[in-house]
Amino acid sequence: MCSSPARSARARPRSAARWLRQLDSHFSTALIVNPVLSANELMRAIATEFGLEAKGLDRHDTVAAINSFLVRQVQQCGDAVLII
Repeated sequence: MCSSPARSARARPRSAARWLRQLDSHFSTALIVNPVLSANELMRAIATEFGLEAKGLDRHDTVAAINSFLVRQVQQCGDAVLII
């Protein structure tokens, strides 16, 4: 069974980026520094930050890709950190 403590971060983009770099390799990270995006743009930005291909996908398919990614993270005992 995988376990890790839930953490939250409230920081400016520069310190958030520094904090993300300090995480070990079992964490996949995404940092969105410009949250003034439409819902579709935000979903694509999150997917892209996690290294997923989102170009040409509608919001439903983008959310499905993110969901599949998160399920794979759980199966591999990994964690995902998203800071917006």
